[in-house]
Amino acid sequence: MFNFSSKHDYVIEYDMGKMLVENVRDPLAVDHAYHRSFMPYQRGFKSVINIQTDSIRGRKITCLNLSRYWLYLVAYSENGVSFSKANTILDVKDPERFTTDLRGQDILAWRANGNAYCYELIVPYDIRNSCFRIMQDDLRKLFPEYRACIKTEEKRCFVLKTYDKERLKKSSATGFNEGLDFRIESKNFIAKNLPIDLFVDRINQSLIQSIPLVNEVNEDVRLSVKIPVIKDNLTEVNDILSAYGLIVTDEIRHQPMLIISDN
Repeated sequence: MFNFSSKHDYVIEYDMGKMLVENVRDPLAVDHAYHRSFMPYQRGFKSVINIQTDSIRGRKITCLNLSRYWLYLVAYSENGVSFSKANTILDVKDPERFTTDLRGQDILAWRANGNAYCYELIVPYDIRNSCFRIMQDDLRKLFPEYRACIKTEEKRCFVLKTYDKERLKKSSATGFNEGLDFRIESKNFIAKNLPIDLFVDRINQSLIQSIPLVNEVNEDVRLSVKIPVIKDNLTEVNDILSAYGLIVTDEIRHQPMLIISDN
């Protein structure tokens, strides 16, 4: 005859005034939580985009005080395709709800007036590749008056290529373990130890370029370079890029375009 002892679980009082992640005391469970938050502009925070991936905590997208425009750019930039001013079409009746040319205190007031939001999404590591689709679905629910889609169109592009692979490899051989940096300073793009695909992405994301820069280098190298900020014709920096065995050409390419329109 078997005699099994009874098992009694202890009881924790659940505070309905707090969120689930605040009530759960097991840090491992919290680390594996699926979580998303959305709220209006929060005074004091800078505008921030941060995407982190961790094999334990999963993938987290954090957007602080971003306009609708930037939320859509983040959500639809996936699978190696990044969207910016250069490959986004804004076809809405009230574009001032997405973008503005205001600066300083004026843009802070614009953001606070219902034009900027905070959004955070955390998904377990196993479904990390779905996080951008989840964010897209959230935007459809949060802003049902708008819709977004991606179409491939012929477009004028600046194309970054290499004509001297050995020169490129030699110019990028030093400082491989140094920190990464990209900034706009004194009307210059300054890159330090950046992979070329990230360098191209940062230039496009600066929102200065109205014509996209396309990376066709196909080399796993890093770049440390300073080039002037040029809005209209990036081929003007070829004298500088020649030291790296690189060249920018002006060509037509089929490019994915993000189209945001009224629903």
